Amino acid sequence: MGRLGLQSGEVSTVSVGSTTTAVLTAVQTEELEYIALTNISDERIFVAFGASAELNKGIALNAEGGNVVWETGAVPRSVAINAISSSGSK
Repeated sequence: MGRLGLQSGEVSTVSVGSTTTAVLTAVQTEELEYIALTNISDERIFVAFGASAELNKGIALNAEGGNVVWETGAVPRSVAINAISSSGSK
């Protein structure tokens, strides 16, 4: 399964499956000053905002360290962040 490392003042992980997986809820994104997502799995993960994540669409995070950061003023507000990986559980 894909795994994302989340950094939002504290570090946590989310297991990303082969169906859309909630990474952060809309309420959680409203409260954050920044969001950092890092793919710590061995397969590509795709991220979507306010919609279901789909393979090969949205923001692609490459395996073993692909990442994206949204800083103050650029954090998506009031939208859920979802992710998907190709294999789901391994």
